[in-house]
Amino acid sequence: MNKKFLLLAILLATSFYPVGVSAEGNSITVSPALVDIEFSPDDTEKVTTFTLDNSYNAPVDITVELQGIDQQSGRIIPTTDVDIGLLGAVRFSETLVTIPERSSRTVVASFQNLDSLSPGGHYGTIVFTQKRVADKDVSITQSVSVGLFLVKQGGQIRDVSVTTYRLKNIPFQLPSATLTEIKNVGNVHVVPRASVLVYDHSQNLVAKSIINEDSRRILPGSSLQSETKFVQSRRVWLPQKLTIVLEYRADGIEQIKQLTITKLYIPPYLFVVAPLVLIGSGLLAKKYLRRSKLKKLRQETGSESDETIIKVRRGKSTKSPKSSPKKIVVKTIDTSLEP
Repeated sequence: MNKKFLLLAILLATSFYPVGVSAEGNSITVSPALVDIEFSPDDTEKVTTFTLDNSYNAPVDITVELQGIDQQSGRIIPTTDVDIGLLGAVRFSETLVTIPERSSRTVVASFQNLDSLSPGGHYGTIVFTQKRVADKDVSITQSVSVGLFLVKQGGQIRDVSVTTYRLKNIPFQLPSATLTEIKNVGNVHVVPRASVLVYDHSQNLVAKSIINEDSRRILPGSSLQSETKFVQSRRVWLPQKLTIVLEYRADGIEQIKQLTITKLYIPPYLFVVAPLVLIGSGLLAKKYLRRSKLKKLRQETGSESDETIIKVRRGKSTKSPKSSPKKIVVKTIDTSLEP
């Protein structure tokens, strides 16, 4: 009876629970999040369509504008003036968009390959900013930034150089990490590719460090600083010279540049074993010298007795002293008294 009552209570409780209802989020999303445009000499125009989604339960007004980009890091944060070359080359189908509640709208951006657009890279940010919700202005605006990376062919240069290169390691040990700074010395944005390889004396790969694994871009004149750890792939048991090679290039460029250094490596176990070996070698050498001296003394004394040899080493000779010559007494016989 109690079990039936409990089951009935559970059924009654769940019948009033609003199943499948979740909290509504209020946000604006824009796609795509990044625009890559590259003009060949024959291109005149390229078009990108943005989709704006409104999750509010009310209409939202959105403005669309072209702004600058963070020239130092390439992050999609407007901090500088708009690239002059882009001012006339970028056009939007509309700059004020009203998105109905819980709906989507599209905005078309056209990019013109103008003669005034110089060869190389041009960079900016397309910013979508929320201005009004229904009939009310918003006090805190929500903005979505889309990076614009435009390259005009006919003189683009993709190249990088290494301005900082340091290894973090204990003397005579494998490096634990590498500190690098790679600079974009071209006139278009690049994705630097770099790695540090450690080889033993037989050219076997011992350890490796990959730089910029997340494929960050750097703009012309900007640098990418990073610290990356090494992953060891092979043990080194003997002391030897290691060859450490830094390989780097810009993504899309086949030519690889290199920086090579050599370092002496001593396996850690030798720092424990070496003192023991030295102590043992010293004791063996001392024992050998002692035996050599004993052998020499045996030869000098002609004795095999260790006690005799010890007395000799203390300065007490065991040889019998030389006996003094015996005096010979000659008796003189007086023959004058004979008859």
